[in-house]
Amino acid sequence: MLKTMLTEMKKRSREALDKRWSPRSLWFSRWAETMLRAFEPHTPTIFTTYYTFPMEILAAFDVAHFDFELAASMLASTELVVPLLGRADDLGYDTDLCSFHRASVGAHNMDLYPRSPLFLTTTSYCNGKWKLNEALSRSMNAEPYLVSIPQDISSESIRYVASQLQGAAQKISDVTDQSFDIDRLREAIRSSNRARTALLRMLESLKHRPAPWGGIQLMQYSIFTRMFAGTKTQETIHKAFADTLEERIATGDLRAESKRLFWFAWVPTYQTNIFETFARHETAVVHFETLKVFWDELDDEHPFESLALKCLQEPYQGPTERRVAGLSALFDDYSIDGAVLFATPGCRHSNSAYSIIKDAVTDLGRPFLMLDVDIGDPGKYTPEQTGIRLEGFMELVHGNERIAML
Repeated sequence: MLKTMLTEMKKRSREALDKRWSPRSLWFSRWAETMLRAFEPHTPTIFTTYYTFPMEILAAFDVAHFDFELAASMLASTELVVPLLGRADDLGYDTDLCSFHRASVGAHNMDLYPRSPLFLTTTSYCNGKWKLNEALSRSMNAEPYLVSIPQDISSESIRYVASQLQGAAQKISDVTDQSFDIDRLREAIRSSNRARTALLRMLESLKHRPAPWGGIQLMQYSIFTRMFAGTKTQETIHKAFADTLEERIATGDLRAESKRLFWFAWVPTYQTNIFETFARHETAVVHFETLKVFWDELDDEHPFESLALKCLQEPYQGPTERRVAGLSALFDDYSIDGAVLFATPGCRHSNSAYSIIKDAVTDLGRPFLMLDVDIGDPGKYTPEQTGIRLEGFMELVHGNERIAML
């Protein structure tokens, strides 16, 4: 099922590239190719978490890699997710758990995921993620490796995380029978820095009104391209999109835009009426929390320490206030008229941060909406109820009658 989806995605994106080159087609092609490698026989595959584990380390090895959560997000974009969630229900997994994790349980139980001798993740973002990482690894007789990320940033915490990342590199070396090459890691670090520079160019273009890109695809881009960190692929795609956005601005090839939104956390991956409603009101989501460049340029002379600092600087790590730091300047720079917090029921980061984020947004005089919508279970989505709340939010954003929380 998943392998078939990826194969078709690769085929269509390659056909699109043959007809007309575009960064979007290149992105989809490399996305499919990267995840398909995990299904190749005799290819060493490492399970990891693209959005939280420093992928520069994996770029220093000749391995395939796979993220069960992002694979579940792909499955949740189709009706195929329904039987997967049903299988997890039959196995006794509570429906209050993250639907991505329930779908992954179902997918693994139905042999839709590849196998791996090593599961790497971190404590950042999500407790359920690393507990399921442990459960899936044991079901495959594989080894789980958890990198613990402290809440504070200090020289001691940097050393602590760096030593664990060195341990992760050693684990990869052990299970793949490949020698670790520090020079390859240093080149991955330099590549990551070049990609970071291109991403900053993209972010600069998004300040333009109307914005040259936005919406759910930009959100997906902010997450899925993290799988390429430390590789020429990420450099190429970031630079290609940066060039494309600048060209759109120069030629005036832009969509009509009346208001602009900032989005906290994730998005539902199945079909909804959320972004359709925004588009009808000429309201663009031009920036996402997951798109922010929160980390310093990496130091190739001290690769593990600089990657440790990157882990520690994650906005979702440490106090919630870190997620709203610099919000006033960001709202001004991107001309933000309102903000949305997507709060899927199974995600403590979204739900527990609600009050602090809401206060920060409303203190800046912008309307705020918390969308408590499930991320991957379409059976829990009510378009009529969501539509009513979205229309009310649009009245506030466009009318400026009052600042309120819905």
